[in-house]
Amino acid sequence: MQLYTENSAVSKKCIVEFMHTLEALSKTGEETAIKVHDGRLFYQGEKVNAGTGNNKIVKKTIEFLSERNLSGIKFFLNLAVRNQNQLPSACRILYQCKRKIDPPGWAQEQLSSSGVLWLELITCNFLDEKPMEITETA
Repeated sequence: MQLYTENSAVSKKCIVEFMHTLEALSKTGEETAIKVHDGRLFYQGEKVNAGTGNNKIVKKTIEFLSERNLSGIKFFLNLAVRNQNQLPSACRILYQCKRKIDPPGWAQEQLSSSGVLWLELITCNFLDEKPMEITETA
């Protein structure tokens, strides 16, 4: 999501709709995670099947995260809802980090210095035996 004018009516509407979507999709109401593992997209630990209606968004999400050396993103909803005004700058940081030498490190540093505590970047450490919990469903 690229927001050119953060205070425009369209930007504000997009932010509210994004937050409502995250809340609606969350199983617990507390956090929600999007992860990539072995070229597949997982939401809340369940595989997202690339069907006719969502094939493009699944591919774009995998591409977006992979280009930034991220294996996922976790949103902490209670904090995110209270800090909606931070969404444009958080998105901008995620978009810009692609051009950095260490995209996840740079992005995490920028998010922390901006006070964005509701977004966690997930990086896969291949030294870990189990980098993420996932469940495949048919």
